[in-house]
Amino acid sequence: MSSKRSTAYVAAIGLLGVAVLAISVVTLIKVYSADPPAVSDGGAEGKAYNELNLPQPLVLSQENDVQYKAYSEFAKRLHGSVDPGVNPCEDFYAYTCGKFNNTLSYVDVNVQNFRLVANQLGKQEYVNYIKTPKPVKQAAIFHSKCVEAMNDWASKTVDGQKVVKKINAFSQIMNVTFPALNASQDIVGLPSGVILGYALGYLSYTERLNTLLSFSIETNWKDPHGKQPYAFYIDQTELVYPDVFYLKLWDDIKEDYSAEITNMLTSFAKFNNTQVDEALLKEDVRKIMDLEWKIATQVNTPAVMRRSFERSYNPFNISAATSKFNSIDFYFMLREALYHTPKTAIHSC
Repeated sequence: MSSKRSTAYVAAIGLLGVAVLAISVVTLIKVYSADPPAVSDGGAEGKAYNELNLPQPLVLSQENDVQYKAYSEFAKRLHGSVDPGVNPCEDFYAYTCGKFNNTLSYVDVNVQNFRLVANQLGKQEYVNYIKTPKPVKQAAIFHSKCVEAMNDWASKTVDGQKVVKKINAFSQIMNVTFPALNASQDIVGLPSGVILGYALGYLSYTERLNTLLSFSIETNWKDPHGKQPYAFYIDQTELVYPDVFYLKLWDDIKEDYSAEITNMLTSFAKFNNTQVDEALLKEDVRKIMDLEWKIATQVNTPAVMRRSFERSYNPFNISAATSKFNSIDFYFMLREALYHTPKTAIHSC
């Protein structure tokens, strides 16, 4: 009995799909053809029906400019996607999408929305309006700086000095040069808990770059109305790609990713007037990628398990966290990650 019901259900869904497609195709013809397809008079209640026994769709008036243009664009995309030369019973995907050679519609919508937002942020009368929210004004400042930089991007990036200064500043914090670019320097052991904590917090706040640990300030969801409605959350490693790329697509992306890292390090060496040992660089890149892959597949918690939020709620104060995870000094980490927070407030955590 169950099998028959399943078969009937699948058949019903299939018929519904064919019906929807048929309506779309007929509507497409309505938009694109001045001569409507022939119809019969046999419809119930005086409605006109076609050979598929489906009611004729309504025709949008060109006077309704917004709807007409939007639906015409939809019909144009549908028309450009369907390949009528393919038998849908043999390859339905090739039939419906065989001629698709366009950007995805939701990508176009996103781009349009970005343009609308950018245009609005560029209007000083809107940004300076007394009732414009502060976050919007801050976004407008960021937008203005981005426009200014992009208009003079070549001169700002030609010698790579902005990147060189940032890398050198971080090297001073860690008290080591970038290993892949200085084969003569030996690195003995891991950095101290103080240096590692400082480095993680510095990268997160100053460079907006979460690495071995990621940070965020969110609502204390267990007690949002209590004395501490917000919490500073310390989470797992943030990698270059989402974990799924390492788990399922690694073989597809690792070659291009290796070339990307190599090009990045080679470019930096050029800007920094540093000679690179290509064999050593190749081995370093391999180790970098191997570390990322191991973190994603063996260290980071799978997404399915993370959906159980209770397991991730483990409150610590600074001293308890440093005692339990003593490879990192959490005071120095928080001091940098919360740079503008009064130090007395961090001491009380």
